[in-house]
Amino acid sequence: MHLLLSLSLFMLGVLANDHNTAFALNDFAFLADFLDRRSYFHCACLLPSP
Repeated sequence: MHLLLSLSLFMLGVLANDHNTAFALNDFAFLADFLDRRSYFHCACLLPSP
C-alpha cells in the first residue's frame, strides 16, 4: 500500500520550476460560464394564473 501512495505523489521535474507554465482546471471557468447561458423559465411559474 505504501508503494501505491508514493506513486501517486510522483511528479516529473520537467518545467517544474517555471511558474508561468502552471495550468489549473479552473482556468476554463470563464469559458464555462459564458457557454452556460439559457433562458430562465422558473420565474414564469411564480406568476399568478389569470
